[in-house]
Amino acid sequence: MAAKKSKTGKGKPGKGTGKKPSPPVKEEPKDAAVLLSPAERVAAVRPMWEQRPHSERVELLTVDIVTLQQQARAQADKQRATAAAEGGDLVEYAPLDVPLEEVLAEGLRRLSSKDTWKVWQFDGLEFYDSDAFRAHVTQQRLSPQLLRLLPKEDPKAPERPAEAALRQRMTDLLQAVQNSGRQGAEEQQA
Repeated sequence: MAAKKSKTGKGKPGKGTGKKPSPPVKEEPKDAAVLLSPAERVAAVRPMWEQRPHSERVELLTVDIVTLQQQARAQADKQRATAAAEGGDLVEYAPLDVPLEEVLAEGLRRLSSKDTWKVWQFDGLEFYDSDAFRAHVTQQRLSPQLLRLLPKEDPKAPERPAEAALRQRMTDLLQAVQNSGRQGAEEQQA
């Protein structure tokens, strides 16, 4: 049997017309600047940041504890008001959240008594140092089979290239911070 010749353009619409459907058009977001990667954001802000004097940088990065406590109280009041407006209780509104005010107060107490705000809670114990926490976990929780798989750190081992590069970058950064501190002190004296 001979194959039938098809007539183009005739038949059911959408079938056999030879045209492929066009792909959907992607719309660009309106706030494209908001979608920058972290590295791009840093690169965009770095020139402005480097133009500022040291004292102004310190001022921008400094947070007053009293202001922070006031903001924590305001946030707690806002949560209570929202819970009351919804006709619920604060416990129902945020059953797992500890009010920010309490977290801040606890962190400040820990800072004054332990010289750190950090804490790791595990097995009903509190650890204020990451090394103590790691030691507890490895001694109390890891089986001997898993302990054999952990890498052994040799203090006499040669430094890896990545570690050497990091150490150099940190030294350079420390030097730059000290130099900018000296410049800031000289500007204040002048």
